[in-house]
Amino acid sequence: MLMAGCGATGDDRGMAGPKVIGIVGGTGRMGQLFAGILERRGHRVLIASRSTALTPEAMVPQCDVVVITVPIAVTEQVIRQVGPLVRKDALLMDLTSLKEFPLNAMLQRCTGSVVGTHPVFGPSVQSFQGQTFVVCPGRGDAWHKWVLDFLCSEGAVIKETDAATHDRHMAIIQGMQHFSTIGLGMALRRLGMKPEALLEYSSPIYRIRLDMVGRILGQDPELYADIELQNRHNAESIGAYVAALRELQNVLATPDRDGFLRFFQEAAAHAGDFCSQAMDETDRLIRTVADSVAKAPAALPTVGLGLLDEHTIITLGPEGTFSHQAALAADAAARVLFVSHVAEVFSALEVNTLETGGTEGALDAREEQTRAQSPADISPCSFIRGVVPVENTLSGSEGLVLDLLGTGHVDILEEITIPINHMLAVKSGMRPAEIERVFAHPSAYMQCRQFLQRTYPSAKIIYCSSNAETARQCGPRSAAVTTALAAAQHGLSILHRNIQDVKGNVTRFLVIAPKGAKASGLLSDTAQTGELRKGSLDGAAQHARYKTSALLVPTSDRPGLLYDLLGAFRDVNLTRLESRPNRARLGTYVFYVDCEGIVAGALAEALRTAEQHCQVTVLGTYPCRQIGAEGLRL
Repeated sequence: MLMAGCGATGDDRGMAGPKVIGIVGGTGRMGQLFAGILERRGHRVLIASRSTALTPEAMVPQCDVVVITVPIAVTEQVIRQVGPLVRKDALLMDLTSLKEFPLNAMLQRCTGSVVGTHPVFGPSVQSFQGQTFVVCPGRGDAWHKWVLDFLCSEGAVIKETDAATHDRHMAIIQGMQHFSTIGLGMALRRLGMKPEALLEYSSPIYRIRLDMVGRILGQDPELYADIELQNRHNAESIGAYVAALRELQNVLATPDRDGFLRFFQEAAAHAGDFCSQAMDETDRLIRTVADSVAKAPAALPTVGLGLLDEHTIITLGPEGTFSHQAALAADAAARVLFVSHVAEVFSALEVNTLETGGTEGALDAREEQTRAQSPADISPCSFIRGVVPVENTLSGSEGLVLDLLGTGHVDILEEITIPINHMLAVKSGMRPAEIERVFAHPSAYMQCRQFLQRTYPSAKIIYCSSNAETARQCGPRSAAVTTALAAAQHGLSILHRNIQDVKGNVTRFLVIAPKGAKASGLLSDTAQTGELRKGSLDGAAQHARYKTSALLVPTSDRPGLLYDLLGAFRDVNLTRLESRPNRARLGTYVFYVDCEGIVAGALAEALRTAEQHCQVTVLGTYPCRQIGAEGLRL
C-alpha cells in the first residue's frame, strides 16, 4: 500500500526515523488512539495531562513533535502555555475540530514548525484507514510533509486547505447539522415521541437519521457546546438554515403547492449532479443497514478463524498498489488478502506461528539445516505468507517492519525488489488538454511534482490515501497518478508512463511466513551460486542471489563494541547494518544486518564470533529477486 510509496524526497531525508512525540491531553480517547498508532510506527510517545505525573512543562522540550488534544474550550489556553516551550527545530500540531483560533495561537506562541489538523472522525475507530484528516499548513514545509507522509502511511484520506476555509465548511458540516439534529431531538421531546417507537415505522434511511439523533445526544454536551459556540462562522450558516425553514414553514402553512415545488426544485438545482451520486451512495448504505438489522456484520478475515490457508498472501491494501504488485510477483496464483497496516500482516502470521525449539545452538542448527536439506524436500506453499515493504530508494528503511521482524515470530522466505514507476492514467478518450484535476497520493505527487508542474501547471492536485485510490477516484476531466496495475483494474488508459522525477526508484519487499516455516530453494549449498528458483515469474527480468538477515542485540555496553562487531564480518559481504532503538532501555540499540550468502562457511563463523558480543537471531536465509518493469503482472 502506502508504505512503498510514502517517504522523503532528496531534500528531506533528515525527517526519516523514529521521533519523540509528546501528546498533551493524551489520556483521553482520541489521545490514546493516536498514542497507540504512533507507537506501532516505532515512535516514542510521551503523555502529559492533568492526571499524569509528567507535566507539559517537563515533557514538551524533550519532544520532536508536540500534539495538542484537549477540549476546544481550553485549547488556546494550553497552546499559550506550551507553545513557547516547543523547540525551534520541532513541530507543534493540534487535533482540534476548529482551525482558525488554534492555528493563529500556535503561530503566535511557537517559534518552531506548526501544522493544524482535524481528524474528521471519533475515537471509536481502530485505525486511520479510510478516515479523513483535514490538514492546514502553518509553518515549516519539511514537518508539513512529514505529517502528510505519516497520515498517508496509515491509510488516511487527506484534505489540505486553509484554516478559514475549513471553519466555514465546518459551520455547515458540524454547526448547522448538529443544530438540526439537536433541534430534532428537542422537537421529539415536545411532541412526546420516543425514538424507539418511531423505529417501528422507519425505512432504513430514516432509521439512520434517528440513529444520528441518538448518537449526538448520547455524547458529551460540553463538546457540542464548544462546536456550536466557538466557530465564528456558525451564525451565518445557522441563520441561513433557520431562514430557509421559516420560508418553507410559510409555504406549508398557506398551503402553497406551487411554492413548495419551486422551493424544492431550486434546492435540487443547486445540488445538481450530487443528487445522483448521493442516491447511489445511500442505496449502498441502505442495503448495509438492512443487512445489519437482519444479521450481525461479518468481521474482517483474520488468521486463526480458518479463513486463511497455504494459498493466501497477506499484504497492505488496497488492491492495485505496489504491495499488491509485489504479492503477485511472489506468487501469481495466491489469494491476496489486503489489510490496512503492516502490523496486521505480522499479527496474522504470529497467530499461525509453527512450533520451534529454543535458541540454544540455533546457529549450528541453521547451518546443519542449510547443508542437509534440498529444495525437493519441502513444499513451497505449505503455509500462509505475508509481503511487506522493508526499504525504498528515496525514503530508506521501514523502521516498524524491522522492529516487527525482531520479535522473532516470522521467518524471511524471499526478497523481491520492484521498480516504483508512476503512471498518469485517464478515462479512455480523455485528451491532455481536458485535464483539470489530478488525483495523487502525497508522496507520489512529491516524486512526480516536476513533471506535473511542467506538463499540467493549471491542474488542481487532489490528495488520496493510496496509489490505488487515485485510480478509483479518477473521472471526467481528471487524471490519476497511479500504478499500471490499478489503472488496468479500474479501466483507465495510461497517458504518460514513468512520470517520476527521479528514475531508478525501487522498493525491497520481504516475503515472510510464520516462524518455523521453510521455503523451497534456499537450503542447499548451491544456493550461494545465485541459481534461480524454478517456477518463478515466466518472462520476468530477474536476477537471484542469497542473503541472510540477522538481529544482533548487544549483551553489554562498552567502548569498542561496534568495532568488534564489524570485525566479526570482515570475511563476508555485509550489505546492510542498521541500528534501531532497544525498547528495553532508552539510549541503547539493536543492530540489523544483511549479509550475502547462506549460514555456512565464513558467514556461519562470523555469526558465531558476533555471539561473543551479542545475542544473535537469524531472521532468515533467502533468495533475492530483482523484478524489472516487464516482469510485473499488470
